[in-house]
Amino acid sequence: MTREEILERSQNENKGRDIVENEFIKKNFVVCWIVSLVAASVVAVIEAIVLEKQNSGLFFALMSGLFSFFLLKYIRLRKRHELFITVMYGIAAVCFLISWIISLVKG
Repeated sequence: MTREEILERSQNENKGRDIVENEFIKKNFVVCWIVSLVAASVVAVIEAIVLEKQNSGLFFALMSGLFSFFLLKYIRLRKRHELFITVMYGIAAVCFLISWIISLVKG
């Protein structure tokens, strides 16, 4: 491929996209995840204090989201530390899933 062909292909792929908006979304996605995690943690702590029970389903959902994010990141980058983080979030998600199912069964 020549340089001109690569440039033309890139322009066709990015047609109708705002680069500033794409960068804004990429950078603020992490901030949104952090705010969601903090809010969920506050809800879980208050629920544990007031209702004297842990909401494992909430943490299962959060850990599953983080697991999928890091799995896709590992698939893309193939970095060993990303695989380690992916496995840790996967284990956490499975543990919270089991805890949630047990709490549902116990009623």
